[in-house]
Amino acid sequence: MSTFVAPSDLDYIWGNIGNQQTCTLQGFLLCLGYMAPPVFNAVLSIFYLLTVRYNKRDQDFRFYEPWVHGSVWAVALVTAIVPLFYQWYNQDYEVKE
Repeated sequence: MSTFVAPSDLDYIWGNIGNQQTCTLQGFLLCLGYMAPPVFNAVLSIFYLLTVRYNKRDQDFRFYEPWVHGSVWAVALVTAIVPLFYQWYNQDYEVKE
């Protein structure tokens, strides 16, 4: 996204038309996006190692594939959801009354 999701009452950000929830959503999506690809890359590296070095076939992985996808998304979601409970997104933002 961009700076337009930042809360509109922040004077030091240009083009901001959002609120605290849009800013939190952007932080959540960025955290999710930063976590999932490296974990998927690690899984793919293991898959390639087992395929090339140890001559495993595609059929050997069919049982594990749904579990691997679920595990990767679980790690990424937990990493993105935990800051929501501790309010680590927007921790510098104070609502002006």
